[in-house]
Formats: sequence, C-alpha cells, structure tokens
Amino acid sequence: MSKAKRRTRIESARRKHWDMIVVGGGITGAGVAREAARRGLSVLVLEQKDFAWGTSSRSSKMVHGGLRYLAMGDRKLTRESLLERERLLKEAPGLVERMGYYFLLPKSWKPWRLVMKLLLASYDRIAGIKNHKICNNSELGEAFSKLDQNGITGAAFYTDAVTDDSRLVYRVLQEAEADGASLLNYCAVKSSQKADTEHQSVEIQDAISGEVFQCKASVIVNSTGAWADRLRQARIDEQRVRPLKGSHIVLRKGVLPIEHAISCQHPDDKRSVFVFPWEGHSVIGTTDLDYEGSLDQEANISKEELEYLLAIVRHHFPSESIDRKDIVSTWSGVRPVIAGDKQFARAQKAEQGSADKTRKKPSKERRDHAVWDDDGLISAAGGKLTTFRVMALDVLEKAAPYLKGWQFERDEAAVFRPGGAKKNAQANLNEDQLDRLEACYGFRTSDFLATAKNEELKPLFDQKTCAAQLRWALREEWVEHLDDLLLRRTRLGLLLPNGASQLFELCKTLCQEELEWSEQRWAEELERYQDIWHRAYSLPA
Repeated sequence: MSKAKRRTRIESARRKHWDMIVVGGGITGAGVAREAARRGLSVLVLEQKDFAWGTSSRSSKMVHGGLRYLAMGDRKLTRESLLERERLLKEAPGLVERMGYYFLLPKSWKPWRLVMKLLLASYDRIAGIKNHKICNNSELGEAFSKLDQNGITGAAFYTDAVTDDSRLVYRVLQEAEADGASLLNYCAVKSSQKADTEHQSVEIQDAISGEVFQCKASVIVNSTGAWADRLRQARIDEQRVRPLKGSHIVLRKGVLPIEHAISCQHPDDKRSVFVFPWEGHSVIGTTDLDYEGSLDQEANISKEELEYLLAIVRHHFPSESIDRKDIVSTWSGVRPVIAGDKQFARAQKAEQGSADKTRKKPSKERRDHAVWDDDGLISAAGGKLTTFRVMALDVLEKAAPYLKGWQFERDEAAVFRPGGAKKNAQANLNEDQLDRLEACYGFRTSDFLATAKNEELKPLFDQKTCAAQLRWALREEWVEHLDDLLLRRTRLGLLLPNGASQLFELCKTLCQEELEWSEQRWAEELERYQDIWHRAYSLPA
C-alpha cells in the first residue's frame, strides 16, 4: 500500500465514529467484517501485524468436518463443519478443493472395520454426499505405491477439502472491503475501554510510522485468536484461551508425490498425523503441543517436532529415505483453543506448574468456538478455519444490542460474489490458469486480467504463481513488507528453495516500481525477510 493511501485511511479511521471496530485480521476477523459490512454496518478492521499473519496462514490448510469429532460424539460440531465445508466448496471452487483422505486401519483395528464404515456413512449423510468406502490393501497400494503395508489391513476412504488459508482470508477481506469495510494492517490496538454508555474507544499504534491515535465505535470485536485474553484483561480477570502449537514440514517438489491425503498412526504415541498434497508438494503434519513461546514472534518448529514428523514418514514410507535434505520449508501455527477445564484456566493463571498437573492432553481439547460479551467488547476464540462464517454470525448476534436501530437476522447468504473471469479471458491463458486466478481473486479476476502484462502471466519456476500476481498484490492487497508478499499473498517463500531466493531480483524491481522502495529500503526488507524465514520457516539449527 502506498504511503499516501495508508495516510488517508488512518485519517479517515480516526475521524469517523464506526458502528464496529474489528480487532484482528485473521479468518475470524475477516468473517465478522464481511458479514457486518454486508448488512450495512460501518466497519474498521485493525490488525497488529499483517492480515492472516497468525494462525490463519499457518494452519493445516484443511476445510473439514472433523471425522474425529464425530467419533468423539460431537455431532453438532461435525454437522456445522460439514455444512460449511460444502458451502465453501460450492462458493469458492478452486480455492477450496475436495480431496480424498485415506485413514490407515492397523490390523489390531480389524474388529472395528464395521464401526468405521458406519461412522463414514454417518459423516457423508450429514454432508449430503456419498463418497466413502473401506479399501483393502490392494486398493491402498494403487493409491500409495511406496507405502509399507506391514501391520496394515486396508484403509477407510472419505473426502474432505483443502485450501490456501491465507488466500481464503484475503478473499473474505476483499468481499468486506467491497461492501465498505476499511482495512488497516500493522495497526496494533494497545487498549480498549468504554468511553461512555454508547461508545467504545481503542488506542492504536501504527507500526509503520509509530504514531498513536484513537478510534471510536459502538461495539468492539476482539477476534485476535491466541491473543484474545490479552485484550480482555482490562475488563475481566479471566484466561480462557489455551495456545496450542502445530508444526508442519514441506517436502521438495517431487519427493513423495501423492494425490490424496493419508492419515497415519505415529509409531511412538499412536497419534494420527497427515501426509497430504498441497500446491504441488507433500506436507507432513501436524504436532499438537502447548505453546510456551512469545505470541508476538512467529512460532517455529523444534528439533523434537522435526524428528517426530520425520519418524512417521520414515516408518510408513521407509523406501523413500526422507531426511532433512528433502525439506524445502516448515511452518508452525498457534491454535487459539478454548481451555475446556476452567480449573486449568485458573491454574494457568496462578502458576504454570499447577496448570501442567490439571491440563487435558492437547488433542483432547474441543475445537468448537466461544463468544463472550465483556460490556461491549465482544470476544471470539476457538473454532476452525471451516466454520468462520458461523462464528461471525454468533459474534454479530452478541453485538446487536450495542447497535441502536440495527437488528440482527441470521441468514444463509453467500460469502463470496460470483467470479465471471472467463468472460474477459486473455487468449494466452489456458483453462487451468483461469481457474487458478479466479480461485485467487474471485469477482476481481477481471480487474486483475485487465491490468496484467502478458509477459508477466507465465508461471514462475514451475510454480502456479506468476509475476503479475506479485505486482497485483503490491498494488491492491495491502502489502507493507517483503514477507507479506512471499509468505502470505503468495506462498512462494514456502514452496521454492531458500525462501524463494531466486525471485529476489524480480521482487526488488516490482517493489521499487509499485511501492517506490529505495535501495536502502529494499536492503532492509530483504534482511528482515531472510531473518524471519530462517527463524520460523526453515529447519531448526
């Protein structure tokens, strides 16, 4: 974003009284902003770092109902998730894609095959589809030729979906902005307070200029995820969020190529870990650990987590001999899970040691969401990537009493406008390229094509992203730093070796043309990006 455009937005934000200020620019905040703006509310979104900087760019990329939740008896969460999955598959084709999942069945589970079949039938029935079966080892071998079937008696096959999580956030924010929402990243909310009986205020620091300013609204929405307790503390002495870290490794292109996801039991603790295809690479994850680090720095994979994830792929695919040399990048996200035991929350607040004795295992915590009203500060946490729309509607229902003359009505309106890019397609783009662009930009695809240079539409280094997309992101998608461009607007920093070092010269040219970066600014941004990538997206030392 240009300096002038950012300055104008900040001045507008501080002068205007907003119906709603949304703090947090991940998928939850984006969903709230989209639903609120669509209903005619004036909305300001404030994000302390970059949009989708936190969990929403570092999830497991899955849009799923949660077969595990159904097995645990949580039919409500499963139904909610499955219906939202089907909605997203219909509304955002290409961005959210159906994918086959194979759940390995150990021989010790043989008596439970019928139970698994009934579970899958129920899972599909809730979603309104029929796409499951129990596979024998021969069928399993056709899907995964390198899989060691020792101790395996087939697999349960079903379908869920996969996405690019940060691109999903930007598509939702794009919809909110089209309906009038104002978006500001790198604006940290330092505090919130009730100004009077009808107004809330927040103090904000612009991380780019250092300026501190205030904004007012009728209601404040705290959608900061793992940071939710921090903003609530001034109003209520309670801690409810349990940050859990999940780490993943991305294999080099061509290493262990697979077309479907496979859920394998870890040889050490019997946890299920996925190996799944994403953006032409295979990904292994996730871990599930309490996160003790700083929330203000990117979480990073530990040596122990790396060995844990390598162990599962070595166990199930021993002939591939996968090692550190086969890994192109890593990522770690922090899930804002609601602590299911208030005794745990109290112990966590009192002293970490006693919390350790009372806490559930991370994998046993429920993944549903919660919404709290603290005198006009509406906080939302927990939940899943899949159910962001449902979570947003619950937030608006809680916020409605603070919005005079406005009534909340729950509806089933679409999140995304239709695309229609193919009406204005360029002759040198094939069907797959057009589908990919429409998945990325939705109703703005025609705008993208109208401004893209033909010579910049060629995919870069055997990836699906082109130079025109880098230029578009710099011009239209709120980019302030190089890591915004390479780690979130595109995923090239995760998919190409050394954080996409072969693209640095191209990025330099584009940033200087679109953002007017000087040589010094470029050098500073490159140093910043390389530090972030080596610290949080590469292998542990």
